[in-house]
Amino acid sequence: MVEARRPRTAEYVPVIKIDLERHTTSKKLMILILEAFRDPYASYGNELTLKRRVLSCFERFGTELLIVDEVQHLNYRNGLRNDVTDTLKGMLDTGLVPIAFLGTDEALPMFKRNLQLNGRLLPPCDLHPLNVRSGRDQKLFAGYVARLDQVLVDQGVFRQPSGLNEAEILAGLFDVSKGVVGRVNRLMHAAIEVAVRRGATRLEIADLSWAVDAWAVEQSFTDRNPFRKRRHG
Repeated sequence: MVEARRPRTAEYVPVIKIDLERHTTSKKLMILILEAFRDPYASYGNELTLKRRVLSCFERFGTELLIVDEVQHLNYRNGLRNDVTDTLKGMLDTGLVPIAFLGTDEALPMFKRNLQLNGRLLPPCDLHPLNVRSGRDQKLFAGYVARLDQVLVDQGVFRQPSGLNEAEILAGLFDVSKGVVGRVNRLMHAAIEVAVRRGATRLEIADLSWAVDAWAVEQSFTDRNPFRKRRHG
């Protein structure tokens, strides 16, 4: 969105986004940032050299925001993850670029116990799961699912709407996802794949039911399948 308004050029990179990995070290952090800048020599040099190049890139390209995603991978008390956290704190102290930390709820303990990092942060912007008891959240959820259904037709994935806004289907999707919209996306991806493979013109209850068993149950997001009864009904 930012780059659409202010396109990236050879001299200007408005936003850099990196995804932390489970075994990210301080040096790997620098490499990830340099790769995001499309530096062809991102992995060449020792940690100090790479850090200097990273700070130089932020300044030279006028970067206005660094987004660090999957920050829950830093949720460890000891080891290399602490080095990465210290490096990020040091980058904040330079004042060259603001940093946005994105992650799951698993990252919360790290932020709660790391007061030195917290002291450098603005108030958090938490995106909590939608509440099934909230009428407003129910409308948001239903609207999202309805739009998703229409997009599947508009993009030519299916020839007709799948009726995902039916009350029973919405209830089942809410039950499986626990109000987390990202889980709806993952579930739908699994259901869409199996439906497309069999040449279906729309999603069926059987597809959703299969996706719950194959993805949501297997990934421990739920221990029950609300669509199974209708599948055999």
